[in-house]
Amino acid sequence: MDAIKVWSQVFPAHAAKAQAAWKKMEPNWKILRTYRNRAGFHADSPMKFFEARHQLNKEWKNVQIALDEFKTLFDFFLKAEGTDLRTELEPALDSLLDEVEKKHGTKFQRAQFKAYLMIPDPTALVT
Repeated sequence: MDAIKVWSQVFPAHAAKAQAAWKKMEPNWKILRTYRNRAGFHADSPMKFFEARHQLNKEWKNVQIALDEFKTLFDFFLKAEGTDLRTELEPALDSLLDEVEKKHGTKFQRAQFKAYLMIPDPTALVT
């Protein structure tokens, strides 16, 4: 899943913010993806494992910048979902559920579905 694409589509008012962050992350994303595929969450040959690990270590300062940028953006969207973006998130979810229901001929219990996705109730937020 491409989180930048999802955030840009679900929260179009903040698409520019997501795209600007992506421009900072993108140069080092290949290193991270290769590490994930060959040494992190997946397995590959020993030579590819050590090469991916070597590249990550060699470029760590730049990779750390990309990771920090992603974390900053992730934190923004995570906090904003329950407050600023609630008015955008729920309609986007309703639209998605409409499409899924139409395509698959099924019906969701929307309140329950939204509770499972843990869409925050801003009136219940504790600060």
